Parts: sequence; structure tokens; C-alpha cells
Amino acid sequence: MPTNKHPLQNTLAPFISRWREDEEARADLLARERARVAQIQAGFERLRTHPPAFDTQDLETLLAALDAAQLIYRQIVEANDIEVVIPLLLDLLEGDGPAHERVRRVGRALRYAGPTVLNELLGWWHVEKLAPPTRAVRRLLTFLHAYATIEQKHLFRHLHALADAYADAIETRLAPDIPLGAEVAAFCAWLVPHLRTAPPPPEEPASAPLHAIREFGATYTITPTALPDAPLTPPAPHTLAEHEAHIRSLLVLPPDTIRRAVAHLLAGRHLILTGAPGTGKSHLALLLAELFGYYPMLVTATAEWSTFDVVGGLLPTTDAEGRMRPEVRPGYVYEALRQNWLLDEHDALVYDAEGRPLRRFTVIEGREWRGVWLVIDELNRADIDKAFGDLFTALETGRLRVPSLGEERTQLVPIPRDFRIIATMNTRDRHLLFTLSDALKRRFAFLHLTPPTFEQRDEEQHIVLRRTQTDLTMRGLPTHTALLRAALQHLHAAVRLVRAYEPLGTAYLLAALRYVGAAVHIAPLDPNQLAREAFEAEIIPHLESLPQMAYHVITDVLAGHATDIFVWLTQRAEEPLHAQEAADVAQRLADFLAQEHPPATDDTRRWAHAVHALAHGRPSARAEAHALAAHMQQWAAYLPRL
Repeated sequence: MPTNKHPLQNTLAPFISRWREDEEARADLLARERARVAQIQAGFERLRTHPPAFDTQDLETLLAALDAAQLIYRQIVEANDIEVVIPLLLDLLEGDGPAHERVRRVGRALRYAGPTVLNELLGWWHVEKLAPPTRAVRRLLTFLHAYATIEQKHLFRHLHALADAYADAIETRLAPDIPLGAEVAAFCAWLVPHLRTAPPPPEEPASAPLHAIREFGATYTITPTALPDAPLTPPAPHTLAEHEAHIRSLLVLPPDTIRRAVAHLLAGRHLILTGAPGTGKSHLALLLAELFGYYPMLVTATAEWSTFDVVGGLLPTTDAEGRMRPEVRPGYVYEALRQNWLLDEHDALVYDAEGRPLRRFTVIEGREWRGVWLVIDELNRADIDKAFGDLFTALETGRLRVPSLGEERTQLVPIPRDFRIIATMNTRDRHLLFTLSDALKRRFAFLHLTPPTFEQRDEEQHIVLRRTQTDLTMRGLPTHTALLRAALQHLHAAVRLVRAYEPLGTAYLLAALRYVGAAVHIAPLDPNQLAREAFEAEIIPHLESLPQMAYHVITDVLAGHATDIFVWLTQRAEEPLHAQEAADVAQRLADFLAQEHPPATDDTRRWAHAVHALAHGRPSARAEAHALAAHMQQWAAYLPRL
């Protein structure tokens, strides 16, 4: 009787032969899988012998043991009650009934991240058969299904099919000492980098899965560069979780910032990130493009920008014989669009049989991207209407009119359906938001980034310290962790005081700590002195726009003159020209001190209230305000000092 081949077996066969021959790479990948399986099996054994109690700490222990679920720990905790999660996960792992029934039963009870969590856990639980749904496995499945997104509900059916096809094609297992699923995962990790150069399946090419994306009507073979235009697709839940964890390891953001940004982009909107200087707007813009798999083309706007810079124009040049001739000089938007389309030798778009332009994968910096997005930094520097007028029309119609050397002198270039522009704008220029043209505001969504809050201080310090250590190491400088941590404590307290009067992002704190890490190699100074030097060089220059009284309070407090500052502000509140400013500065100082040292809350509120009354011309408040100012001196020791 002839054996029935799995439909994917012919597709995998040519890759399997190369996988057998690549002994060095295969040995390394299989060794990694052996270690991973041992870790997972040990974790499950610990769970069987020592079941966790139903509290937050044990949930963390449970998820740490399940390696594939670590990245979505935050989603589980935020979306579900702890007392609900633990029994459900244990039911998934040890419950009655077939695996697919447990997934459905438990998935209905977990909100939001439920299907993702369960698929990750179940993939490891059944590693003896299925390949765990790692990034390499998912990429291979996507490739085998002609780049179509694998729906979550069908994932395990495809994993089963992949495992069966691999087992049939390999015939004799290469690593029988580990589960089949682990060997398949190692094979996928080896294969994914070879996908673009691998030969097509030799048998029945017309029916191979690499053909015919039917939803676009045309049937043509997917080549390393030819792809149909398509709308922006949502990232897979596990991909979104991985990228969100990566972004949050670099930037301190409000809780829902990433979710909202992704939603705006999926809704077809271009995005403007606003916020105080140093809040990570530019960095986040780059990371958002990478999250979707697009290369971020970064440009910085200037006051001289015109349509020539944004769209492009004709530039006179001379040829080899010295004759003048025009040449098309693409603007930033036109250049970004060109990177997304498949072009022929004449730099013209390539179309399919039905007249639709073809897309291409873009290889930049040795990495393959789904396309190119444009990131415009400091958008507010440009004359918006003058520079972007033609672009507004293009974003509405989906086609950009660009210069051409043909008889028409212009041509219309389509804008890819998944193309996005992400721009940044400083809060200091936020008044421009109300003077920007309606054309801009209609085509862009706005998302505001705020500096880290007091409650995020530990997270911010952890990120700043780790990023500084990484930066110093890349510059060839040894890191003195204890000294950096001590200096960071001083700097962060000073920055928190500044934030009481002026929004200030994390970037300035990073620059200051980098100075400390470099300066210690020149002279062995104490952390406080290095922190003071860094603050004067990296942060003080950005405070010059502050009102004079607020600037005076910050510098005097940090210089160690905090005991006099309460009396000084109370006296200023009696001067008609300075009364309102003094009341505002006093209130902010009181709020900061109450935040830093809660036992001082009652005294600070009473003093600030008395200063406010004095500033509004109530002579009866004078005695109380001065008495409270003198009393406040006992709390001066809790203000930061450099």
C-alpha cells in the first residue's frame, strides 16, 4: 500500500536535505532545544509537586516556570483577577478532557490575553508533539501559507500539520532524545533565515502553497521581492507582547500609550507624538515602526522645508559632456514611498497582470523589512502648510503627485495601503496644536507622552541605570555600578524637584548619568560632586525658560539653602508684583514636599494655603503665613540637595 504523504511534505523536502547536511548549525540549535526542554520540564515538575497558592507572588512563580508566557505576564495580571487566573491555569495544565476542550473552557474565562496565554502554555505543555509557537515557527507557517496571517484559532491545527509533515519528510529523527516538537522548533529556527534563498518545491509548482493570494484576485508566484499591496495587519498577540516588553524596557511610558498608538495606526491614521523634551517621542516613533516590521526612515524638519524637501522637484545637473539637464530629486515622502514599491530598471513601478503595482520587501542594514515608514522629528519646526500642502491632498486621495522627466512633468505615485507617517512635536510648542491647519489635524491622530510620574520612579531609575551601563560598555568604558547607582539617587531626586515646575523627560537624566559614568575614569570624585556637575551641564541649561522665582527655588534648594526658601517665598507673596507667582511656586513646592515625605503633608498644605491667602491681599493671613514658614524649616532636610 502506498503511504499517504502530508500536503506539506513536498514543500519541506528540499529544506530537510539541507538541514541534514548543516551539521554544525543543527548541533547548536538542537543543544539549545535540549536545554529549553529540560528547563520547561523541570518547571512543570515543580508545579506538580509544589502547587502554588492563589496570590500574586505565586502567580509570578508559575509564569516564570512557563518560559513562553513570561512576556505576557503583565497582560494576564492587568486583565484578570488573581484569584481567577491561578485556578484556570492549573485547570489548563492538569484538568480533565482533551487539550482543545481545555483551551475552549479556560479561554472563555480569561479576558483579553486569554487565547494568547493559553496557546503559549499549551504549546509547551505538549512539546512532545507540537512545535512551541515561537517566532521562528510562526514565520515559517506564515511563509508556507503565502504570507497570509495565521488566525489564532487555527494555530494548533497548523502546528499539528507542520509536525506531521516534518516527521514524514525526515523519516529518521535526527535527535530522538528530545520531543518531536523541540526538533521541529530547532528546524524552524534554522530554516527561517534561508527562506528567501531556498529553492521552490520541485513537484507540482502550480499547487504549492507559495502561489496565489486569492483575496487580491491575481495569481502569481511570490518571489523574494514581488508582493501585492495590502492594508496594515494587526501584529500577532505574541509579537505585540514581545515588542511592548522591549519598548517598556527602554522607555517609561503611561500604561496605555503603546496600545493606543497601535490602534491609531491600525485604524489608518498617521500619528503625531507630542510631549515634553526628552520623553522618548522620537525613540517611540522608531520602535512603533519596527513593531509592525517596517524600517523607520528618520528625518528632522527645519524652518526651511518646502514642497521641494517633502515631495521633491527637478534639480539642474550636468552630464558627462558638461551639458545641463534636469534630474528628479525625490523629497523625503517620495523617497520613502519608492522604498516600498517594486521598481524596474527604469525606476518605474512594476505591475501585475491586472494592472496593480507590486510591493517588495526592503533589505536595509542587513535586515529584511516589510516596507518603509517615514518618521519626521520636530515637525513643528517646519512651516506646515507651505511644506506639506501637497501631501495633505495625497493622504486624502491615496496618490502623491511627484515630479517626472516625461512630457507631463509630473506623475501620480500610489501610497501603499500600509504606509504610515509618524511625527513628533515638543510640548513647549504645543500652542501650535491650536494653530495647525485643520488639514493636518484631520489626517493625523495626536498622542501625548508625559514625563514619568512619582509612582514610576523605581522603573525609571532601573531603565536609566541599565541603559547607561549598556551605553558605557559600548563605548569601551567599564561601568562602576555602585557609583552610578549612588549618583542616580541624587540626580533623580533633583529631577523630581525640577518636574514640579517644568516637565522633563528621561533623556536628560540619561545624559547626566552617562557623564558621571565617563567622568569617574578621569578623576575619582564622590558621586554627589559628579551628580552636581552633570546636573549643571545637562539639565540647568534647559531651565532658562522657567519663571525667575521657580528657577531661584530649584537652584537654592539644590545648593543646600532649603531652610530659607519658605520664608523667602512668604515674603515675596506680600509684594504685589510677585504675589501670584510666589503663591504658585509655593504650592508646587508644597505638593513636591508632601509627595517626597508624606508626614509633612498637613504642614505643607497649611503653609501653601496661608501664602495663597496672603498673595490675594488678606492681611490677616500674614502672621499665620510667617509662623508656618518658620515651622516649615523642620522639613527642609527632606528636600533634595546636590
